[in-house]
Amino acid sequence: MGRRSSTAWRAIDRLHRFPDARIVLCIDVEPDPQRFDPANPPAWLGFERIVQRLPALRRRLSEAIGTRAMFTWCLRMDPQVAETWGSPAWVAEEYGDELVELTGAGDELALHTHVWRWEPAAGVWFADMEDPAWAEHCLEMALSAFETSFGRRCAVHRGGTHFLSGLMLSTLEKRGVAVDLTVEPGLAPLGDAELGAARGHTPDYREVPTRPYRSTLRSFPTPDPATRTGPLLVPLLSGPRRRPPFRRMPISPGEPVNVFMARLAAALVRKPPILGLVIRSSDVLGSTWDVIEENLEHLARHRGMAFVTASTAAVIQQDADGDPDTQDANARQT
Repeated sequence: MGRRSSTAWRAIDRLHRFPDARIVLCIDVEPDPQRFDPANPPAWLGFERIVQRLPALRRRLSEAIGTRAMFTWCLRMDPQVAETWGSPAWVAEEYGDELVELTGAGDELALHTHVWRWEPAAGVWFADMEDPAWAEHCLEMALSAFETSFGRRCAVHRGGTHFLSGLMLSTLEKRGVAVDLTVEPGLAPLGDAELGAARGHTPDYREVPTRPYRSTLRSFPTPDPATRTGPLLVPLLSGPRRRPPFRRMPISPGEPVNVFMARLAAALVRKPPILGLVIRSSDVLGSTWDVIEENLEHLARHRGMAFVTASTAAVIQQDADGDPDTQDANARQT
């Protein structure tokens, strides 16, 4: 284990006073590089490696929390996958046995939809966030591929490159998606200058809630208190940065341990009922993987922690809020 500063210990103290914390760990399952030559498809080595290493981590986390640790795997099934590997359902076809093993361990399969668009003249992929029809096409393709592959509706979604729109949210509702984990509190709009190869901008998440909420086509990304339908938006865990600018930003399990614990302590002041965390499958290939494991094990060692799927966390939250749609959410899990 790494060195623990006094700040990290204060974070631990807060964790002890924070009962029944539900941790939703989303793993984005996708090609290792984000942009590549579609004529030369890269391997998905990150997913292959993380599936091998996960059982040992799951065992340690489960032993620490006293219940089975479960995760949410967000699969890429959008046009970038279809144009490169010949089918949006390629990941389900290629790694069917691995996905069966994961669901057998209690994990949940979800979608992670990117809006990458191929520009033949320039020979590059760009994130097209300014064409609503393209974003809709990407989402519809992914939802249909998921339904065809697994014989059921997708219950959980996460937008890629921090992107979701009101129109996409409306489509998620129509297609029966119960939970979305795209919103990242504190994140300002990002475009080509920040992301590289992008048209348009991501939503402005600087003023969104840190607790689960609902929104609509017209109000997204801000809450619509009048609605009780549509996907439950579960914001990713966020906390103040330790350096200027000190505004709230998403917290990554790949941050140095002391930084992670200190920012976690600040985030828990607001007592978020769901701690949404995200890693990429390719993270296992880099030097941050040991840090990720260490941070997750820190979390697991404190009373009241539980690693649950996104659907389970949402149902518990809806029960606590007295949401009349809880039964519908339960049904979508089956």
